[in-house]
Amino acid sequence: MVTRKPRPLDQEQWDDGSEDPTSGPGTVGVSTLVWWSGVLCVFVVWNQVAACLQRGDWVSSARLRTSRKSVIAVSFIAAFLFLLVVRLINEVNFPLLLNCFGQPGTKWIPFSYTYRRPLRTHYGYINVRTQEPLQLDCDLCAIVSNSGQMVGQKVGNEIDRSSCIWRMNNAPTKGYEEDVGRMTMIRVVSHTSVPLLLKNPDYFFKEANTTIYVIWGPFRNMRKDGNGIIYNMLKKTVDVYPNAQIYVTTEKRMSYCDGIFKKETGKDRKITHGKKQNY
Repeated sequence: MVTRKPRPLDQEQWDDGSEDPTSGPGTVGVSTLVWWSGVLCVFVVWNQVAACLQRGDWVSSARLRTSRKSVIAVSFIAAFLFLLVVRLINEVNFPLLLNCFGQPGTKWIPFSYTYRRPLRTHYGYINVRTQEPLQLDCDLCAIVSNSGQMVGQKVGNEIDRSSCIWRMNNAPTKGYEEDVGRMTMIRVVSHTSVPLLLKNPDYFFKEANTTIYVIWGPFRNMRKDGNGIIYNMLKKTVDVYPNAQIYVTTEKRMSYCDGIFKKETGKDRKITHGKKQNY
């Protein structure tokens, strides 16, 4: 089953301390840079033309003033057109345009994507190697389940056109590209599935080192004091594969997720009938 959803905008999405993607220097920086670039171009052109006109002895002062006004007017028009073109480039939907010519849209990113959509910082997910929080922002997601119902669906191309493609645990793509696609941006992995990834580490962490791995699990397995079994496995993995992007959930984030689970299902993931429930 494939679930496609837009980036959520409700306030509850910021409960993990993430920054608002609509704020920050990136949104304003490009507009300011383009504006001052236009002003600089006008200034340079005006000075160069004025210098050329002044070097001609036959040019009268009245004609010089008229020429300067013309140069200024033309320069401002050129700057306005330049800003207009940049604005149109920023707004154009490249994937749709490229698909008309048979080009896969997933290989193209709009000109202003990086600047106008700054990455959100998710403080509930920490990189095992760098100890930095996860930075990620998605527009339209494809969440691919591990269900056998995906076999024969032939939605691989549709999945690969999404800006963010999520897969679960060690769900394979090789041999099933027509049904589930071939691209993976994020893998959400249970602590119980980490040993399954480590059975084929070269594939998951070397060949597919552009994939972001988000590992979740109870504190007893994810603790960083040397007693977390799963965390110790992940530490050894990033030592062998330094380019692997492996993140683990913080204890606070896991508590938040447990609360959401209990709110939606009425069940406590930690305690059921007085006993601890396995994750």
